[in-house]
Amino acid sequence: MRIVFKRSRYYYWLISGFISKYIKLIIPFFVIAFFALFFSRSFVDLFRPFLAFNKNKIGILKQGTSGRLPLEILSQISSPIVTYDRRGRFKPGLATKWEIKDNGREYYFHFPENLEWQDGDRFTIQDIDPSFIQFAQVKTELVDDYTLKFVLKKPLSSFPSVLTTPILKNNLVGINGSYRIGRVKYEYGELKQIHLIPLQSGLAYQTYKIYGVSDDLILAYKLGEIDEFTTNNHDVIKEITKWRNSKVSRHIDYQRIVTLFINTSMAPFDNKNLRSALALGINYQQLEAFGEKALSPILPFSWAYNSNLKEINYEPEISSSVVSNSALDEKPLTLYTSYELESVAEAIRKSLNEAGFNLELRYLNYIPQNYELFLTIWEPPIDPDQYVFWHQTQTEGNFSRLKNVKLDKLLEDGRNEISTTKRKQVYFKFQEVMIEELPAVFIMYPDQYLIKRLF
Repeated sequence: MRIVFKRSRYYYWLISGFISKYIKLIIPFFVIAFFALFFSRSFVDLFRPFLAFNKNKIGILKQGTSGRLPLEILSQISSPIVTYDRRGRFKPGLATKWEIKDNGREYYFHFPENLEWQDGDRFTIQDIDPSFIQFAQVKTELVDDYTLKFVLKKPLSSFPSVLTTPILKNNLVGINGSYRIGRVKYEYGELKQIHLIPLQSGLAYQTYKIYGVSDDLILAYKLGEIDEFTTNNHDVIKEITKWRNSKVSRHIDYQRIVTLFINTSMAPFDNKNLRSALALGINYQQLEAFGEKALSPILPFSWAYNSNLKEINYEPEISSSVVSNSALDEKPLTLYTSYELESVAEAIRKSLNEAGFNLELRYLNYIPQNYELFLTIWEPPIDPDQYVFWHQTQTEGNFSRLKNVKLDKLLEDGRNEISTTKRKQVYFKFQEVMIEELPAVFIMYPDQYLIKRLF
């Protein structure tokens, strides 16, 4: 014990002597270091969101982000190589033009020479994070600093759609965005919180908090952790509209479709007549409180949307007749869905049971592996190429387990054809066959609610 005390005293006097001798050098060093840290970008970014008066705390719902920034955030800090116009046609983004060669197997994208990243570096395609420009079964070539080439094994007219995600370079640096990344927080490899710093005057500081389930998002709003979020949950809105300190705005989300996927690979819905009876047994008028009726798997603003499709209406007598004359036994059928669609699912269950089906509801926050019916809010691609969702070779995206040679051929032709006019003809026919085969019921474009706290 005495040895330890003597050693501690020795080091105390040694350090004291050093400080006394070099005090005139030590003090200026620490002063300079302090101010260098205080005025450094990272230090300012750390405290700026807490000191700002104009700031928003926004909650978003994302499952399994695995570190990748959500599109809501990416679109504020950067721009994509290619984007869409109002009709869903491809148009230039960062790339000012592109060429298609070798019958649709080669794509050349050309960039201007005057672009800059948010950190002030001159833009070249070598700086782009490879995850934004490298894809399976596609060869990526950097022709020069401003020309990007992709070589495909076979023609794919929808290929530019994979380049519509805003790009980044290392350290989450974007280009042509209104914000830049301040701080990012991860927990167990999952993205949890992001601070965005505005690059233009008048914009608010943004803090995004990410939640895995809807209940956590709603609880965070009630506790004051966030001041803004969006939801499709009608039941939540009925509660929040009673609060004086909250404002609720409603709009129709035309980029997503409330869809009832039907497992066509197993009884009883391997029978097309029963799938038709299912569609005719839904009381669509009762669902008008939750959104606007949909007709097609292709989005309604798309250049490929067929507005002349045969509309599926509520025909309870026909539905009941088909069910009663079928071999459908009294064993209950399970409709899987999420709590976000609880009211919608209950309305569907009620009308279908009145038609003779025996449905029971089960709530999940993930996509089940095996199911008879699955109700979800589906986000189709903006380009009409839906090969991954309906072609029989697609084991993951083909939720309905659909196997239909006619549809397979149309899906193949649609992505192989370069001409927009001919593609439109293909996808018009595709939609007609989808309504005939009914691997899914496209119920409605859902209401989306924006909830903001009033200060």
